[in-house]
Amino acid sequence: MDKEIKSLQQILKSISSLNGIDISDAGKFLQTLLKHTLILTNTGSAFLVKKKRTRFYPQVNSGSYSNEKIQDILKKLSPLINPDKEKQYIEGKLVYTLVTKKSNRFLLFIRTDSKEIPEEHDKAFQLYLKAATNIIENAENYKKYLEKEKIAAIGLAANMIIHDFKNPLASIENITNLIKETSKDDIIAECVDIINDAVEELNALIREVLDFSKGKKDLDIQNISVSDLILKVRGLLANKLKENNIIFEVDSLFDMDIMADRKKLERVIVNLIRNSIEALKGKKQEKKITLKIEQWEDKVRFSITDNGCGIPEDIREKIFEPFVTKHTVGGTGLGMAIVKQIIESHRGEITFETRPGEGTTFVFTIPVNGS
Repeated sequence: MDKEIKSLQQILKSISSLNGIDISDAGKFLQTLLKHTLILTNTGSAFLVKKKRTRFYPQVNSGSYSNEKIQDILKKLSPLINPDKEKQYIEGKLVYTLVTKKSNRFLLFIRTDSKEIPEEHDKAFQLYLKAATNIIENAENYKKYLEKEKIAAIGLAANMIIHDFKNPLASIENITNLIKETSKDDIIAECVDIINDAVEELNALIREVLDFSKGKKDLDIQNISVSDLILKVRGLLANKLKENNIIFEVDSLFDMDIMADRKKLERVIVNLIRNSIEALKGKKQEKKITLKIEQWEDKVRFSITDNGCGIPEDIREKIFEPFVTKHTVGGTGLGMAIVKQIIESHRGEITFETRPGEGTTFVFTIPVNGS
């Protein structure tokens, strides 16, 4: 067995620099390697997580834990973990911590009945943690590289056709506004509103493609009244909500002011609510979307909840990636990627919870003072 452990250690050392691997393939490979490590060290189960700010993100597990179970364990153990210790024993688990050169913090949890394990086993776990973190970071870098290539290609194509789109759209908007001003017919006015909404949708799609392809992160930080923000969002989405018979409720401190980029924050909220509208299409029972805004310590917390179909399991982990969509028709697949890009440029975070057939809640936080 000692010979096999030493062979494992050599393998772990040799694969640390593995490059050009897809992130999902990396996960499968590391899970197989973790299972093999546990068998050779005669250990029960284990899982690896990445910590970002205050949240933990499961990366690999030996197959004995669901993500929900891992989160339950972390909720219980995280207050007990000493972030400065590379190895510690907490309530039946050995916890190895590694901070990478990129300042990413990874934690490997090993379930064991003993605080003391053989030196060779200890070395194997440390080598596994080092190899896994390197492979994960390399896979993430490779993924970012491929995304940049995709974005550059679509940006080039977009720039070639944007000019041809903008002028006709502006002409349509000018003509419809003139018709609305000169006509007293309510039906014509309603038709004009529908046309203008469609034009605004197309303009929004153009802006999404251009902004994302350029990676725009510059912010125009200004004081925003929450009540004005809600009124603007209601106005932008009123027709969509009405035509889909959706109840839209707001739970907010209306007298609150925050510092943020007004247009980009509107874009985030509108994109998330549009996502909820799509999730509610086809639902026969009562359709409802709730926007909640509250102050949470030195941050402002936004949540958008719907009682729609939920997010399919196969795209949950990549919902914020570019060109990923749960809708079969329409859209650029950039909406959620843009949402994440804008929130992160505000030094914020976004998460979600979803249940099939019950609905989804997206929650994002940004600093109240804009920095």
